[in-house]
Amino acid sequence: MVRVVLIGAGHSNLQALRMLHERRSKSPTWGSVEICVISPSDRAWYSGMVPAIVARLRSAEEGWVDVSTVCRACNAQFIQGEVVSLNPVQNTLQYRTVVDSLGVPAPGVDAGAVHAEIAYDIVSIDIGSTTAFSSLVESRRCAILDDSDSSCPSLVFSTRPIGAVHSVLEQFEQRLAQFVMKRQQQQRMQLNVVIVGGGNAALEMSLVLNARFQKCVREMLRLPSLHTADAGARSGSSSDGVDVSVRVVFPGSANNIPYAIAREFKTLGISVLEHARFIGISEESNHARVHVRSACNGVGDAYALRFDVLCLATGPCPHAVQQNLSVPLDDNGWILVNDFLQSPSFPNVFASGDCISMLGRTGCPIPKAGVYAVKQGHYIARNIWHFIHGNGLEAYVPQRRFMQLICCGNGRAVYAPHPRLQLNNAAIGTLKNWLDDSWIRQFRFKE
Repeated sequence: MVRVVLIGAGHSNLQALRMLHERRSKSPTWGSVEICVISPSDRAWYSGMVPAIVARLRSAEEGWVDVSTVCRACNAQFIQGEVVSLNPVQNTLQYRTVVDSLGVPAPGVDAGAVHAEIAYDIVSIDIGSTTAFSSLVESRRCAILDDSDSSCPSLVFSTRPIGAVHSVLEQFEQRLAQFVMKRQQQQRMQLNVVIVGGGNAALEMSLVLNARFQKCVREMLRLPSLHTADAGARSGSSSDGVDVSVRVVFPGSANNIPYAIAREFKTLGISVLEHARFIGISEESNHARVHVRSACNGVGDAYALRFDVLCLATGPCPHAVQQNLSVPLDDNGWILVNDFLQSPSFPNVFASGDCISMLGRTGCPIPKAGVYAVKQGHYIARNIWHFIHGNGLEAYVPQRRFMQLICCGNGRAVYAPHPRLQLNNAAIGTLKNWLDDSWIRQFRFKE
């Protein structure tokens, strides 16, 4: 019996699981191959659909795959747990049990306690990534920094893990609605939304958070304590004394923002603080503030921006558990793999997705994007197949280009493959929805 263990239910491992099952069902020699998936959550969120869910264009149920259902359909064992260590010399791993959909340890279960040890013949690691300020977000996980009647509740969250984004926003909106109902009607308030980051993820979150909170304001008009009025769609627009202000803390020049997105920002009233570096947050006079340092032309100025919602889209960082996997890592803590997505020291250890760094590509790293992970899943499945049968492995060649579509939060999407070719319309939004649905449909198995 050959046991293949997939650590993590990321895009790559899910793709590999489906393909391995298809090959196993067509080959009589695969009857002795056992597949096991270990993931802290029974929900695998599709990153491409999360922005539309944040903007409330799609329901949360549309954006995730039920891992246990996929495992049953693929005749694989599913263990809802979190791997805490790997011994690639003895081909064993240890994990702890978790129970809920966000991967939170069960009540009464020691978060550091090892539940079981499992042996493997081949292992594939796809555990994704976290953010540089994950400890900061974890310390504020309760979301509410000030629960008094006199101050607006505040939320700090990051774009990873993506499964937590929807739930923390829902909790915050509930508290915000309660706060608005307690306010005196003649008092005005401003909801300050700050996004920190310099990539397309930060720009996209700015658009979809603006759309979400504009909808939230409009829904508040139906609350018994509020008057009826029209709500604008612009950042900074007011509805019955509730203003929504969205600001982006951008590390580079605003001229580097694709002009299709910059035009959307201007239309919606989203402002950009360019050449700014995030320093930290503090609470002063019962107000939560984000501290940034802006440096333009060699002159640095410190700013303290008040926020009610702070989104940290500051790029990926490796999970701390990767230090316990006993496989070679690069200088930044990512798992090193060769051209076959295979550990250079342990040939039966494969890895893919955000958690890897390919040897020989230090000057041209693979972007941490789902489209790369999906393609890697095909190579993971084929190379596991080849490894079991003693055949030569296939070298993974990252795609040079891919279609990156940015959700605007209003039914439109931006496609900017070239500085001189940038589109922003509803047709691109429809195309993005179709592509997202196509990926999800691969894993919608009927029980």
